[in-house]
Amino acid sequence: MRNVIDIRTSHYFHLQFIALGVGLIIGFGLLIHQANYLLSPVFLLFGLMFLTTNNRLRIDIKRSTFQEYVWLLGFKIGKIKPLPTPTGVVINPSKTEIAFGNIDYGR
Repeated sequence: MRNVIDIRTSHYFHLQFIALGVGLIIGFGLLIHQANYLLSPVFLLFGLMFLTTNNRLRIDIKRSTFQEYVWLLGFKIGKIKPLPTPTGVVINPSKTEIAFGNIDYGR
């Protein structure tokens, strides 16, 4: 069993900025082809930032901590907090149906 669960919850930037990131990376390719070595790394950096930045949730079961953070170019921006103590268990009925071939599972 893994002791750490890391989940990407959402993109940090809206779709327009993600599309801009793709455009900046394409622009990087065009600028590097024209030997513009000063501006092309800026295009690459911002393009990668728009494409890869996302919100994440990390749960460390062994240490009983969690962290909601922004993943920005490999850096985690967020504070580690202790998991709250559970006070009870709630079980909700599920109406999920799963079909495998011609066999149906569910309620």
